[in-house]
Amino acid sequence: MKQFFKFFFASLLAMVIAIMLFFIVLFSVIGSIKSSFKNTFKAEEKSFTQSDPILKIDLSDIISEKGSKNTMALFTGGKVDVSGAYDLINAIEKAENDSKIEGIYIKTGGWASGMAIAEQLREALVHFKENTDKFIIAYGDIITQNDYYIVSAADQIYLHPMGGLEIKGLASQIMFFKGTLDKLGVSPEIFYAGQFKSATEPFRLKKMSEPNRLQLAAMQEIIWDEYLSKFSEFSKKSKEEIHEYALNGTIQTAYDAVREGLITGLAYGDEIEANLKKLSNLKEDADLKMVDLHDYAAKTADKKKSNQIALLIAEGNIVDGEGSSSGQEIADKAFIKQLRDIKKDKNIKALVIRINSGGGSALASEKMLREIKLLQEEGMPVVVSMGNVAASGGYYMASSADSIFAQPSTITGSIGVFGMMFNLSNLLENKIGVTFDTEKNAPHADFPSLGRNMSEREKQFIQNGVDTVYEIFKSRVAEGRNMDIAKVDSVGQGRVWMGTTALELGLIDALGGTQRAIQSAANLANITDYGVSIYPKVDDKLDQLLKGLSGSTIQESIIKENFLAKELGKDYRWYQFLKNMEKNRNKILTMMPYEIYFE
Repeated sequence: MKQFFKFFFASLLAMVIAIMLFFIVLFSVIGSIKSSFKNTFKAEEKSFTQSDPILKIDLSDIISEKGSKNTMALFTGGKVDVSGAYDLINAIEKAENDSKIEGIYIKTGGWASGMAIAEQLREALVHFKENTDKFIIAYGDIITQNDYYIVSAADQIYLHPMGGLEIKGLASQIMFFKGTLDKLGVSPEIFYAGQFKSATEPFRLKKMSEPNRLQLAAMQEIIWDEYLSKFSEFSKKSKEEIHEYALNGTIQTAYDAVREGLITGLAYGDEIEANLKKLSNLKEDADLKMVDLHDYAAKTADKKKSNQIALLIAEGNIVDGEGSSSGQEIADKAFIKQLRDIKKDKNIKALVIRINSGGGSALASEKMLREIKLLQEEGMPVVVSMGNVAASGGYYMASSADSIFAQPSTITGSIGVFGMMFNLSNLLENKIGVTFDTEKNAPHADFPSLGRNMSEREKQFIQNGVDTVYEIFKSRVAEGRNMDIAKVDSVGQGRVWMGTTALELGLIDALGGTQRAIQSAANLANITDYGVSIYPKVDDKLDQLLKGLSGSTIQESIIKENFLAKELGKDYRWYQFLKNMEKNRNKILTMMPYEIYFE
């Protein structure tokens, strides 16, 4: 028996060592492959010479503020570099003076990247058209309203004969959960400051309140007028005529769109290809050569300069701590670290913060605002550029900036606060028989608790906290925007505004995109020759995968999140919404827990 255990433990030790060696070799091989692919890609970048005369923009691509990098795409397919919004807009401007680029081809595909980015993309296309003699051709099987808004900047728009063009108006839909909570026996305890603070409505009502309906209708009116103006520019139809099309459902087929002059004509894909060859002076039997906008942006990036303006991307919900592994959040610790890194870099002369956030943790928003102010006290100009949404906590962290820019369609404001708790005692007892019993030496020792109702005094505790944060929020805005508290309260109350109205109310300084904000920062810093450094640096998904394989539970969640995002598509937002609400329970928040999508 003694001999048996001797051989058994010797074999077990050998097995463990073998497994360890296997994984060491495995990670070494994967690391070598990764290094090889990265080096290959870099070599391709160095030897890159532009020979594709057409710049292709695919509107089905999801454009985020940050962008992403995925070296795995070299052997799995897809894009290695998915550039962020700033780099893509900048690339279109570069194409204006690139003699190798003959024109732009836009493939429609259901734009889903938000109105503010769409405005910037369209502005860049208009600038391209007005400052060059190069062509812009758009084509699609289906052209949605969002697509049509962008491609209305083109010289010509073509549609597949069996396709269609959307002209139907705007709708904003909110999902309400109160009926579900009632059936489950879950009682939400909700506290808020601001009559327009509609963030909690999905949990306390079964339909929109009248104040919420009012603000949504006002926003729709502004955006729809913007759509009609751009549709009118291309078609030469009046805004009133196009609005009638939406009211009457006039545009049902591709032939209706041609008849009413909303597009140039109908064509099959091969006919568009032949037309593009002709426009780019290629022979009929030649291959049509196009360079994707993301590839063009990656391969024509600016060279580093001694004077730099930092562009800090703040995108996602505002959370406390380090944030999730997916990086789709504004985590106060990570954000503050970025600010401190920027402050240490002597080459950086000014900072532009690009905010695309509906808010989140009030505490995290206050911490980040404090760090921004400290940076300003060091003499660094800070300018904010607002994206699709910069509301509630997103506006809170922007309030002290030297200048604030927004797009006409940017959703901003929402100066209000709420807190929410859930009483699960009825659900647990009536549905599954779980009960609670507590011994305590003070009346509030077990507060907050899922197993009992809140007392009136405890409810007042929470409401006092919400009211206090609202007063602090208003004071921060009053100080940053040079307003009195009464004026802030009159434009606050949790109400959201479009960028055009926010300008009239003094909540922002001017309308414009990231490029204009960067120019403003350069003026404040008194520099003319400068480059732009984007923060945070984008993590390669291959690095994330390797870390995930190493057994890190944090990195495993990255793989899960990436899989869910791919499988669910645009409906991934509902998963994010529920997950975010679960994460933020029992906290005082400055946020919009639902996003407004105009479809």
